[in-house]
Amino acid sequence: MDRPGVTVQGRRGYFALPIVSGETLAPFVAALNALNANPSPRAFPYHTAALRFDSDSNGVRYEIAFSVPSRELKLAIDDTAKVFNLHVSFVGVVKNDQGEIVQIVRRDLPFRAPLDKRAEFDAGEVTATAPIRLKAGRYRLEAVALDREANSVSVRKSALIVPAANSPSLALSDFIWVRSIAPAQDNRDTADPLESADGRITPELDPSFSKSASAPFYFVVWPSAPAAKPAATITVATDGKTLAALHLNAPAQDANGAYHFAGRIPLTSFEPGQYELMVTISQGAATSLDQSLFSVQ
Repeated sequence: MDRPGVTVQGRRGYFALPIVSGETLAPFVAALNALNANPSPRAFPYHTAALRFDSDSNGVRYEIAFSVPSRELKLAIDDTAKVFNLHVSFVGVVKNDQGEIVQIVRRDLPFRAPLDKRAEFDAGEVTATAPIRLKAGRYRLEAVALDREANSVSVRKSALIVPAANSPSLALSDFIWVRSIAPAQDNRDTADPLESADGRITPELDPSFSKSASAPFYFVVWPSAPAAKPAATITVATDGKTLAALHLNAPAQDANGAYHFAGRIPLTSFEPGQYELMVTISQGAATSLDQSLFSVQ
């Protein structure tokens, strides 16, 4: 334009919004904007993980977990009502190795609590999980956390390799560190792998524990045969040296035939540092293994 004083402004661009898993992507535009930003925005720290559980002909079940330290979120204070409010949203986008979106999960968490609970709240985490099933293959998990009160966003991206569906042999979920357990409800969802006999598990995605504490854990086993209970052993090592071994008694089977193992690892004998954990499950000639890392402060 050569007319003096005239400015031309265009839009930054457009998204083609297909239907994914039966719903339009229109509600996810803010998350898609964040995922396409370069560099990826990281307004506050947060964690995400894909926790693997059972499998069937539809693929492997995962719980996509999101967690933000509560102190990192902006609170809207209402001094008159003596409450505080926050609003955080999580969006997880799973893409195949061609970059196509194959699954989207989301959780929207408005929260309101009395002001006298603020110190307790600030010491905790805001955590949410969402289930998906994926066929074997290589994927990318691109996860967004949006602080609605602060109008800020953080993005995390990671590779996700989904193994082939379990054969009839002994199957083991990921080893899960536990942040908290909500009391069991009479109407609990027995198909939810995070529902144990003690209550619903909230996973801990940043396993760093105090030396004076104990580290709670959880995992699920699907047996190869109904006759014998599986045996479970947890070993803890550092620099290749085994420091402790914990033998677990199998709990009662649930209505679906699975064993939900839960317990605590005492940490008073561990010096501060990084540790490697291995859980070994055996039933007859069948065995399964899983590993995890944690630190002691």
